Amino acid sequence: MKSIRPARLGKWPFKLIGVISWLGATSFVIFSSLLILVFPELFTQFPVFVEKTLNYSLYSALPNNSHVLGQFIGSEDARIAVLADYLRNQRSPMAGNSSDFVQAADMYNLPWTLLPSIAGKESGFGKAIPKNSFNAFGWGVFTGQQTGVNFTSWENSIYTVAKGLREKYFDRGLSTPELIEPYYTPQSPAKGHPWLHDVLYFMNEIENWKGA
Repeated sequence: MKSIRPARLGKWPFKLIGVISWLGATSFVIFSSLLILVFPELFTQFPVFVEKTLNYSLYSALPNNSHVLGQFIGSEDARIAVLADYLRNQRSPMAGNSSDFVQAADMYNLPWTLLPSIAGKESGFGKAIPKNSFNAFGWGVFTGQQTGVNFTSWENSIYTVAKGLREKYFDRGLSTPELIEPYYTPQSPAKGHPWLHDVLYFMNEIENWKGA
């Protein structure tokens, strides 16, 4: 009795499968390319979860969905980025403390541009200070004295002066540079208000800074 062997199919079914697979892959590539060309916006939008991550509420000085220095960033980050870029442009040694400026202003409910602007007027943004004092604000420099309070770091000086401005000035109703000037720099009004003019100038420049 002869054994029955399965019929040999040969190699043509495998070749057919290969051809079909190649045609399918080629069609997919062509279709995808056409889709990208016709509907590019489908491939440039952020996924919903990414949009929610980036879409922080922006502070009043910036428009919604703000692009600052070429980056999409939220309100607090925008202030820090703007201030850091501004201080770097001023060659300030305090550029790395931009987040301290913003956080101290928020902590003590001060205008976020006030502290760096006072530093700009008093010390060229920290470039001209008594050695190792970290006192960029002329803080505690009384009439007839050459130096004021010594601090342990830029961070220490920023938070200390922010607290002092809140308690010694703002809480007493002295909440604008115009009202602060006669007490912060008593000689300035008699000289034509140079302290006030420069502080206001720096505040406006920082607020509207778009980069060098």
